[in-house]
Amino acid sequence: MKTDMTAFGLTSEEAARRLVQDGPNVTEEGKKASFVKMFASQFCDLMIVILLVAAALSLVIAIVSGDVGDILEPIIIVAIVLANATLGALQEFRAEKSLQELKKLTSPRTKVVRDGKLCVIGGADVVCGDCAVFDAGDVVTADVKLLFAESLQVNQSALTGESVPVEKSAYTLQTMAVSDDARTVYAGSFVTKGRCFGIVHRTGKNTEIGKVAALITGRETPLTPLQQKLKHLGKVIGVVCLAVCAVVFVTAFVKGVNRMGDGDTLLSVFVDIFLTSVSLAVAAIPEGLPAVVTVVLAKGIESMARKNAVVKRLTSVESLGSATVICSDKTGTLTQNKMTLYGVFDGRKFVSGGNIAEVAPLVERFADCCDVTTDGDGNTVGDPTEIAVTVHATAAKKSTRMFELPFDSNRKLMTVVVRDGGEYFVVTKGSPEAMNTSANYALFERQSAVYARRGFRVLALSVKKVGADFPRSARLESDFNIVGLFVIADPPRKEALNAVKTCKAAGIKPVMITGDSLATATEIASSLGIKDENDRAVDGVYLDKIDDETLAKEVPDIAVYARVTPADKLRIVEAWQKNGAVVAMTGDGVNDAPALKRADIGCAMGSGTEVAKNAADMILADDNFATVVDAVSLGRSVYENIKKSVMYLVTCNVGEVLCVLFALLLWDVSPLSAMQLLWVNLVTDGLPGLALGIYKQENDVMNRTPRSATENFFSHGGGMRIIVGGVLFGLVTLVGYAVGNTFGAGEASTVAFLVLSMSQLFFALEMRSRRGLFDRDITPFMAWTTVLSFALVGVVSFVPPLMSLFGLSQLPVWMYVVSVFLAVAPSLAYAAARAINLHGKFTLRSVRKQKLTDRT
Repeated sequence: MKTDMTAFGLTSEEAARRLVQDGPNVTEEGKKASFVKMFASQFCDLMIVILLVAAALSLVIAIVSGDVGDILEPIIIVAIVLANATLGALQEFRAEKSLQELKKLTSPRTKVVRDGKLCVIGGADVVCGDCAVFDAGDVVTADVKLLFAESLQVNQSALTGESVPVEKSAYTLQTMAVSDDARTVYAGSFVTKGRCFGIVHRTGKNTEIGKVAALITGRETPLTPLQQKLKHLGKVIGVVCLAVCAVVFVTAFVKGVNRMGDGDTLLSVFVDIFLTSVSLAVAAIPEGLPAVVTVVLAKGIESMARKNAVVKRLTSVESLGSATVICSDKTGTLTQNKMTLYGVFDGRKFVSGGNIAEVAPLVERFADCCDVTTDGDGNTVGDPTEIAVTVHATAAKKSTRMFELPFDSNRKLMTVVVRDGGEYFVVTKGSPEAMNTSANYALFERQSAVYARRGFRVLALSVKKVGADFPRSARLESDFNIVGLFVIADPPRKEALNAVKTCKAAGIKPVMITGDSLATATEIASSLGIKDENDRAVDGVYLDKIDDETLAKEVPDIAVYARVTPADKLRIVEAWQKNGAVVAMTGDGVNDAPALKRADIGCAMGSGTEVAKNAADMILADDNFATVVDAVSLGRSVYENIKKSVMYLVTCNVGEVLCVLFALLLWDVSPLSAMQLLWVNLVTDGLPGLALGIYKQENDVMNRTPRSATENFFSHGGGMRIIVGGVLFGLVTLVGYAVGNTFGAGEASTVAFLVLSMSQLFFALEMRSRRGLFDRDITPFMAWTTVLSFALVGVVSFVPPLMSLFGLSQLPVWMYVVSVFLAVAPSLAYAAARAINLHGKFTLRSVRKQKLTDRT
């Protein structure tokens, strides 16, 4: 069978035709909910259904009695409910659309041969007949019959449940017609070792994993932990509100019966009171909390994607805000990944980068052990370290690779056997420490330590002759013969220094984990501020000597880990988690997947393997440590905004319930009708609540310590603030009703309506930032929603036909002024409490500082 992959594959035209014919290479995910279905789902809430039934019953009674005013009331109630449902469905639809767009960014890529050239395409664009190429760390995106396989092992656990990799071999021309599992790689599996290419023969729903996926389509996506908490919170509040509404109904009905006039009937009194009670329940029960969270999280994910952090799961956004430790790779994440060959030590002297021609034979041998290629546009593609050396090698290859032991992060070596003329050479590159069996190891080890202490990356090169019958096994990696050290410069990223400072100011501990030497890692970590005087730096040898219990005790004091294996990474994550830390971990290799999965937030490099990306919660498109810090900052902001939105909605709802309940107890009448309650709910719970949820990030969000993973919205006095806020809303509304009641029932209801509506809108402005009501900086969306909401209140309060429909009256100018003053009172009280609290904290901090000064 030919091993030249370019002899196979399709033309671009034929591939496009097959893509149209067979469809994209994706498994069935179930039919997505349409906008109409989302709109219909808004009416699944029991209280909404009861309200609509009550409105229909009221309409029938009004038609029978012939009262035109009573006919319009249930119609307007239905119209308000429809408006609320439209707003809710629109938010869900936009959130779902955003998540689908972001999902495309995280889909795996596949190397295929098109028009005789190797190119990289999206996994969804792979078609039957493509020649697909896979290396270690690649995810297989279709069922492929192998034409070539070298040292190939594949993990098929997604399909078989068996986590142990299986060996695969290639078909021969005689066996291609017969299907053979041992010669086929399946979609959903990934390459753990070796390389291969073959012909795609099944895609999408026709693949083996596609058939399994078809059996589970249509299952609902589970709620995130935060959504589950809010759903539970909504149910608890709902039960309390229903109990209060039941009390309201019984109290109002008894008093309504006692006040029945000659034209009233028991049924009309029942329907009127029942309609008001159910309207209060609908307005007061925060049934939309999980939906609000979905919208806010989706918007947060969009913001992170714009900053090169592509989040794959909603739950990751929740975890990011709680991160207390960030474990980061060095190369490319904390450093620029712009490798340059600083020089070569050949055992006798150091040759600088400008005189590399003096050690050309060593450079050529190093290039023999590299996998650098050129794409269709002539760009060099491969590992940055290998590119840094191979740019100095001659373009024409004189040697032929005969065998390979791919690089492995545990061995820290890569070995090839090449034929040059009639001779065979074993060429190995990698960590100097891994070649300690070389006779001249002591010489090169001393020199390696000198370069490492200066922050350089050092790779050793071993070359030895073998016969044509060389062993095709790991025995090649013994009795090394080191011939040179390649010194690579990779300067730290400029933005990494500030990112580390931001981490520490936010109470987050940055930790460096690298495969480089301890001296190199320590130098880079110290220059970036990761390692302080009191921090320790250890290597993999030390980790091997201590058990997990000891590591858990020592891990808070260790800032640098060098020469570690993927298994060490997993131990480090678990050790931090035993200390109660929320850990973010970066990784790029196939063997990093366990640590990425175990971490609270797994961050895969955009340049890393597809396996790492699949295991991670987030993909760093620019491989930058600063991007992780930005994502944590956004995660904190998203949680804060959700908290603001939830506290605002619940506080408003508590205020509405208390207002109606105490008015009934004091005056035997509800201050607000069913229509008025629902209108307040539309105006205050709709746009302002959403605006708070997607409000901009506050400047000091990274100047606070991480929130506890067990913290809830009622922590740190949140529950008390909700109760106090609700009482204040209810109190000012009752005061307004009492003031208006001196003129008449219509005026009393109008003042109550204005005070309750405006007080909640002023409260939204108070809740938007830590600086409160008087913060001059406001987002355009918040300003627009506030103006629109006030306008909606004004329309029904000043347009005569609407005033009549909503049972509102014209007021004297001074009463409108009183209404505004009463409405702003709760927010002013909050602002005063905030100022006193901040002053108290400042004073306490000053006292503590003075005491410390006195002691010293």
